Amino acid sequence: AFMSFWTRHIFMPPPDYASRRIIWPGLFERYGGKLPYEFDLSTLAHITEGYTSGHLDLVVHSMLTKRRIQRLKAEPPDIPEILQWLCKIEPMSKEQDEQLRKWMDKTPALAFVKGGAKPGTASKKDKKGDKKGKKKK
Repeated sequence: AFMSFWTRHIFMPPPDYASRRIIWPGLFERYGGKLPYEFDLSTLAHITEGYTSGHLDLVVHSMLTKRRIQRLKAEPPDIPEILQWLCKIEPMSKEQDEQLRKWMDKTPALAFVKGGAKPGTASKKDKKGDKKGKKKK
């Protein structure tokens, strides 16, 4: 129902491994925390495959309460603590991801990127068909 309100839709695929490694520290800094240098970002990035950046944002936002931010230096966050919050959110299923990617492939903008016609313009065949009824002078 909400999607029909907008005239344009943007599909943002879930972030890949490298993007998740960058997103996690950035989210902690956004909400007033900081991950320690020795934090195992590699494991966290692997575990969170299939989660969208919005899911990751929700986890960090929920986890970093005012009290938790005050205790960060004494008790730095660890993977089990993050997993405790992460398990409350269901990741995007492979079927959902494939459906959205198929939908995205049908959009005019992506067709243009892949070498098709420009969005909002008619193809060459359509333009020739319009000229059939006109006489040359």
